[in-house]
Amino acid sequence: MKIFRLISLLFLLSFLIATIPASASNRSTTPPSHEETLFARRIARLWEDKESRPYVKGQIVTFMEQYPKSQFLDNFLIMLGDLCFAENEWQQAFDLYNRIEKDLNTVPMLDKRFYCLYKLRYYKVLCEELEPHLNHDYKDLSDELRERWQMILADAFFQQGIENSTNNQSRQFLTKAQIYYKSLLKSPLRERALLQLARIYASLDEPRKAVKIYINLAAIQPEQRNALLLEAAKVQATYDIYSALSTIATVNGSQGTFSETAVLQKAKLLFDIKAYEQLLSIQDELLRDISDVHRQELLILLGKSALTLKKFQEAIAILFPVLDTMAPDSPYRKSTLLTLIAAHRGLHDIKAVEKYVSVLENNFAGDEAVAHGRFMQALCYDKAQRFEDCQNLLQSIIEEFPSFTRMESVALTSHRVLYQQQQWPQCRKGLSIFIHRWPKSPHVREAKTLFIQAFLQEYEKEPENTNHDPQFLAELDAVLNVMKDDQIPHNEEYLLRLAQILYQRQHYTKALEVLEDHPFSQQERCSQKHLLIALCHKNGFNDLSSFIHHAEKALQLNPSLPEKNNVHLNLFAAYIKLSEDDNTKNFQDEAARHLCAVVVDDSSIVTVDNILWLANTYYDKIATKINPYNPQTFNNDDLTIVKQAATVFQKALRFDSLNTLLEINENTLFMETAALKLTTLWGILEQYPQQLFLLQQLDKQQRQNSSWPWKHRLETLYALAQAWTTNHDIPQAISFYKLLVNNNLRCNTQLRCATQLHLARLLFDNLPLNERSLDNPTIKDSLDILHKLQMRKSLPQEPIHLEAALDYAFIRASLEPKERQNQELLSLLRKAKEFFTATDDILSKDYMANQELHPEKKRLFQAYLMLFDAHIARLQAFLANKEQQQQQVEIQMNAAMTIYETLLKDHFAVSKYLVDQAKSGLDAMRWICAEEKNMFSDIKRVH
Repeated sequence: MKIFRLISLLFLLSFLIATIPASASNRSTTPPSHEETLFARRIARLWEDKESRPYVKGQIVTFMEQYPKSQFLDNFLIMLGDLCFAENEWQQAFDLYNRIEKDLNTVPMLDKRFYCLYKLRYYKVLCEELEPHLNHDYKDLSDELRERWQMILADAFFQQGIENSTNNQSRQFLTKAQIYYKSLLKSPLRERALLQLARIYASLDEPRKAVKIYINLAAIQPEQRNALLLEAAKVQATYDIYSALSTIATVNGSQGTFSETAVLQKAKLLFDIKAYEQLLSIQDELLRDISDVHRQELLILLGKSALTLKKFQEAIAILFPVLDTMAPDSPYRKSTLLTLIAAHRGLHDIKAVEKYVSVLENNFAGDEAVAHGRFMQALCYDKAQRFEDCQNLLQSIIEEFPSFTRMESVALTSHRVLYQQQQWPQCRKGLSIFIHRWPKSPHVREAKTLFIQAFLQEYEKEPENTNHDPQFLAELDAVLNVMKDDQIPHNEEYLLRLAQILYQRQHYTKALEVLEDHPFSQQERCSQKHLLIALCHKNGFNDLSSFIHHAEKALQLNPSLPEKNNVHLNLFAAYIKLSEDDNTKNFQDEAARHLCAVVVDDSSIVTVDNILWLANTYYDKIATKINPYNPQTFNNDDLTIVKQAATVFQKALRFDSLNTLLEINENTLFMETAALKLTTLWGILEQYPQQLFLLQQLDKQQRQNSSWPWKHRLETLYALAQAWTTNHDIPQAISFYKLLVNNNLRCNTQLRCATQLHLARLLFDNLPLNERSLDNPTIKDSLDILHKLQMRKSLPQEPIHLEAALDYAFIRASLEPKERQNQELLSLLRKAKEFFTATDDILSKDYMANQELHPEKKRLFQAYLMLFDAHIARLQAFLANKEQQQQQVEIQMNAAMTIYETLLKDHFAVSKYLVDQAKSGLDAMRWICAEEKNMFSDIKRVH
């Protein structure tokens, strides 16, 4: 045995000598002394005995101190490094290996060096040194060692990727790590490589791949199953919360080495993924399975979950017993106190909040947690409107905890309290400092909003106080600068309010700058913008054209503007003003349109004079067709105007229903004309009951106040007579017509002639058929009136005389025996036509000559002559048919139908009487043609 040990020592000493380099940079070149050699031999003997190795370290250190340039130094550095390596003293081992001067590119030495770098987290150096060696062909590098090198290299790249703050570099490191981990998937290190790949996939936004690996590993590593499933759930929560919860449900806390902490880990994960409801719903199960060691921590998680869900009572019920039994030095005491303070703040229990904040201050004086507690207490005071107490607490936080992590929130709350106390200048000053101090704060937009609101609130409350204008203008630019942030909520609203203040303070130019420099996206606010611009142009610069342009735009964008009626009235006044200067444009129509909008919506804010102006404006548009002595036909456009005029006249008269009494006094006699016009319009609209009722009201007032200077008494009686006719009360109508005829009332010629015409018609129509004969006095009176009207022909009164002639012919012919009626009618119509076209006497010459002076009357005369011709042609066709002259029948029928159809066209449809006659004649001929019966077996007069 001794011989063997001696041989080993000699061999080791021979090795030490043999490995001395030929020329070392810091080593002695002279042969070692006898003492040095003996010392080296003694160390070698001790190194051989593994049990003596702890003593070798001291010997080597002593040797190195005595012989610092010894040729044996590198060998002893290796020995000393290996000792440190074995004792996990990585830094010392690494430093010792670095002092070795001979070539260390041997696999064992490289392995130790790489491992030291790995353990020391020198990942960058490790990657730079190790990666090239993996491509080197070492004969003594085993597959196992190569795989280990690949693993630590992959880990080094992974760690650099995780720790790197630059996203692109991080991705590059992780991608490189991924390559080396994948190269190990067929090695014994497969499972560890898969675990790292899962982490890489989770970091590279490929969570589904990560989850798949975690779940697969959980299936083959039962001892790590729960931990792996929880990791899978964490990743799943980033894209599918329900899948994460499903995975958590499979975690079994009673399996494997994980059983002691599985329940707590499950709870933590549920808390981390914000599944607070889920966590609280299984709290009984969790508390049943949790060990006492982790019970307190679980209860704190449950309390925080309840707090987050605003279940304040539940949070207090969970945490109060925990705090009561918690050790004073518990690491959870601080967070538990803060959670309880927050829960009591949620319940607005100020006393409890004050109590726990006091405990917090006693237990953790000077700790930032005290600032958190005071801040929540201050928020309670704020809600209770205890502003002074709130401000004092906030100030104490600012002074005692200048580095408080929530200082921005504290400062903002302080300024908000000043705002609530309406301390506008102080509030704005503090907010201005806040905005400049924390320009990137998540609260900066709220601060800007509050800054703007404080400015608006102060100057909106005193818009007329121009004493403050220097201060106002000084702050205006600062406010406008803040408003440049278009992400501020309600910024458009604030700009409008600011412009309104500028307008009210008569800073019109500045108001226009504010409005025109900022686009508005919301339609209603854009409408308000145009309205303010309009008012600035009107009141600031008397620019009516610009006012009209922007006011019209405001109404177009929002027809329901709150100020719409005032806008309409201002536009009405502007258009009237423009119409006075330029009557070539349709300013009057535009003025009427805007005034009508107000009258229909709220006539109480419009003067009676303006309402009457509007009503008469509409009335005048159709006045040429409104002739009580010559009723016209109205197209749809005409009827629209008639309805508008009637509506406005109603508003002027305050006459809304059949239960309304007409109120006219001596000062409002001008309403007589309005009332009479309204009855005419109602007649056109066939609203006969309303028409009759209003006429009766007007008639009653005229009779009861006969001494007043009424202007339209006769027209009222005439209108009443017509109204009774349309309401089918012929006796009443006759009585009013006779009143006008028999009482020698002073009336114009046209009214007298029209009255006589209608009376004659009604006298005939009111007689029963069996009493109609030439001997009947009423018939004689009727015919006499009609004949006299015909003979007194006068162009200004037409078509009264023409219609009288036609009615006379129809009535007189109808009194003949049936077989002679058509012949008699034809004769009478020819004579009437000859009478009206004659030029052989002074009356006829004057009648015809006046037509050239009155084109409208000439057109009317020509239309009625055509009606005569149509009736004559129709009768001639009947007589030709009797004599079997078919060719003549066809000619006369075509002529009659052509003329009737022509009379129904706009140009010739000059009166309702003419149109009704033409329609009746045309319908009769069509019916006869269709039935192929004897023509014109009876004569019917059309009214």
